[in-house]
Amino acid sequence: MSVPAYMKKWQKGDEWAGHYRRYEKDELQEKLSSTGFEIREVWSYGFPITALLHPFQNIYYGRKLDSAVPYDKQEASKQSGITRPLQAPDWTPWLAGIMRPLFFMQHVTRRTGLGDGWIALAQKPSR
Repeated sequence: MSVPAYMKKWQKGDEWAGHYRRYEKDELQEKLSSTGFEIREVWSYGFPITALLHPFQNIYYGRKLDSAVPYDKQEASKQSGITRPLQAPDWTPWLAGIMRPLFFMQHVTRRTGLGDGWIALAQKPSR
C-alpha cells in the first residue's frame, strides 16, 4: 500500500486528492500491525522529486481547488492514486533520461524517510 507521509508536509495537493491525513512511519506500522498485518518492508518514496516539485504543486493544486465546483472530498479520495493529471504525456520520452538520476536517488534514499510518501509491503499471515 502507498500512503502520504508526514502531516508537516500537508499541502494543497492533499486536499485536491481527498487525503484525510498523512502518516508518520510509526503510526502506519502500528495501524497495520494492530489489524493483523505482518510488515515486510516500509520504504519512503518521492525524494528528491517531490521536494523539487512541492512549490509548483501547491500553486497548481491551489488553482484546481479554487476552480473545483463543488469540491467533494470523498469523491476526490476515491480517485486518489488513480488520477494523475501531472504525468508526462507519451510524447516526452526524453523526460525519462532527465529524470533517471532523480529516480536513482529515490531508490537509494528509500530507507531514509526523506520522501513524502510511504510504501508498505505487508501481508496477513496464513492460517
